[in-house]
Amino acid sequence: MPVQIPSTAHSRRDGPWDGPTLVLILCAAGAAATFAVFAWTLPFALVLPLFSVAAIAGAAAVASLAVSLAWTQPRGPRQTRITSRITYWDIAGALTLVGIVAALLSDPEQVVPLMEARRPD
Repeated sequence: MPVQIPSTAHSRRDGPWDGPTLVLILCAAGAAATFAVFAWTLPFALVLPLFSVAAIAGAAAVASLAVSLAWTQPRGPRQTRITSRITYWDIAGALTLVGIVAALLSDPEQVVPLMEARRPD
């Protein structure tokens, strides 16, 4: 009967606190803080449109991080992709979804008078 010796050398991605998990936690905390600040300081009609813009901008930032990491990390022909963990692309997609839903829930008819009132004549 073969004996299997457990490996003691763990890679940085073996723990629960790898890079994408930390970025997800930071994005969730940042989104909650951004929404709270927008809700307390802006007129109600502008909260969801500006939050959607902030979420899409965050998605673009996370996607650019994913692209830059993909270009800097070497990938050999035998390396397989781990699909059971969250990736930077998952986070960017979730932020994009949040931004689109916030934009769909906002009412543009309420925002137009606020923007026209600020326009210099």
